[in-house]
Amino acid sequence: MPHDHMVLSVEECENATLIPEKNTAIIATSQGPIRFLMLTLFSLLLRSSRKHLEHVMVCINGADTRCGDPSAQDEKQRFLEDLRELKWFGRDMPLTVIRAWSRVGHAHSLEMAIPWVHTEYYTIMHDDLVILENDWCEEAIEIFKDPKTAIVHCAPEKYGYCFEFIFEGKTKLIGNAHLQNPIAVCKKSIMTKLGTRWYGYHIIKDCSMKDISYEKYVEYNNQYRNEDISMVFPKENGDYNGLSFDIGSWVIHEIKENGYDIKKFHREKAFHFIGASWREEKYVECREKQYRSVFESIEKEIDEHPEFAKLYRKYNPIKEAKEIHATLL
Repeated sequence: MPHDHMVLSVEECENATLIPEKNTAIIATSQGPIRFLMLTLFSLLLRSSRKHLEHVMVCINGADTRCGDPSAQDEKQRFLEDLRELKWFGRDMPLTVIRAWSRVGHAHSLEMAIPWVHTEYYTIMHDDLVILENDWCEEAIEIFKDPKTAIVHCAPEKYGYCFEFIFEGKTKLIGNAHLQNPIAVCKKSIMTKLGTRWYGYHIIKDCSMKDISYEKYVEYNNQYRNEDISMVFPKENGDYNGLSFDIGSWVIHEIKENGYDIKKFHREKAFHFIGASWREEKYVECREKQYRSVFESIEKEIDEHPEFAKLYRKYNPIKEAKEIHATLL
């Protein structure tokens, strides 16, 4: 219901002002390799419906020179500025770049971008994935025909889990259910109406499962548990040193509490590299080798667009080194 002194509710205002059946992609990026960001962006631009993808926002966050090395972020900014000068199938590149230096994390970067969304939907994406199917926008819009759908997302089947884990080798925390996937399409009017945020909270505070109804806790959280992931569920009467509400914890809570739903794509729409920004180099190399066909597929499409290919090679020194080595052999 609208406020006593208003004509329309917040949700009605959103629906009246957002461009219908259009989508905005939001990508937060920090220290991850630039190659993965490029593959994410080029797969998005080449494998999305130009009828529905309206806008792309990339939010660069991370250290400044006082507290770290911002060279990775600086290079990404240069790449994005070059990309903005190119055309996207005859139209201006629909790209906005947001740069935040120091003390701004992943979730905060997303929240900086969301107020600028002027489309019916927005999609939060990781910076180390490859879009696999061109119809992901269309399928999401079809699923959103159910008015109670707030989010359409990729795997896993159960979109979060509760577990106990050791933080920094000594602190035993309770991890709460959160949105666990690389790409999530959100209906902005519903998200605005709920007033929830993508923020994560990690709290060091002595707590005990004895202080709550364990039976109700299990009943509520079992709906979020991902049984494919081997993790220890918090123990009845267990004592803990803190709580972790990772990104999306309060989003899924508010959606469920207000009678809305989160639904899955019918098939995988994106390949998620998983952890390119924080895994060891050896792990990254193994993953690249294991899923080489995924990367070769999108690189082949990039090569079919000369301006994209030129820019990709300019900022992909690993690929260039391999090409030079092959030539010498």
